Amino acid sequence: MGGYPGINLASHRRDDRHYDRKRRELRRHLPALKQYLGKLSSIVEAVWRSQGFRMAVSKKLMDTLQSCGHTVPANGGYFEENIFKRAKTKESYLELAARVILYIRSIVEAVWRSQGFRMAVSKKLMDTLQSCGHTVPANGGYFEENIFKRAKTKESYLELAARVILYIREQHTKAEINLKMQHLKDTLTQRAAQKRAATGAQGRREADEGHSASKKLKVIDAPAESLPATQSRHSREADNHHRSPPPTKPLLSFKNSNEDIQS
Repeated sequence: MGGYPGINLASHRRDDRHYDRKRRELRRHLPALKQYLGKLSSIVEAVWRSQGFRMAVSKKLMDTLQSCGHTVPANGGYFEENIFKRAKTKESYLELAARVILYIRSIVEAVWRSQGFRMAVSKKLMDTLQSCGHTVPANGGYFEENIFKRAKTKESYLELAARVILYIREQHTKAEINLKMQHLKDTLTQRAAQKRAATGAQGRREADEGHSASKKLKVIDAPAESLPATQSRHSREADNHHRSPPPTKPLLSFKNSNEDIQS
């Protein structure tokens, strides 16, 4: 017969005694192991019931809600509170939280198409238009309607709305800059016109003064024959006094008359 040559009944008995000895040693450690596992389980239970663990789950719920358009931060705590009341273990607690998050994400597409969500976007557009000087309240709804028709998903809807808002603000800023530049240009043009007008008036005054002075000089230098007939007698006498002396012919004739007398 075949088989291992070194295996016999004595060897089996020796192995059995070794196995029993090891089993007894392990049984002595079982109470301590059981106690350790119990403590570990209690620690795990305490961890998922702790405030920090629950706050992390609540924050995850709030982030999911905010990504869907909800703005009330208490919603995450409300959902977490109900999940904690229903859960008995950590596994059930996490399972319920995951179900809620998946359910919220599954209705995201329905949320952004809702009337409330669209009204919020329309109000944002209207506020932007009014802050830029537009007074027609229907413009916000008109822009939102066109954005909604073009959008296929929530992300594209919000992206188009953000682009419209940025475009309106940029146009308003450009219009303000152009208005200020035009006002500055008009001010400079007006000042230049006033300066030219003042310079022209001063030039005309100087020209008039120069013309008057030239007239006075002409009157002073003019001969007596050219003076007007209305000149007074005193002025004519003064002019005659300042004239050159009469010719010497009368003196010569007077001399000749003296010679005649002497002869």
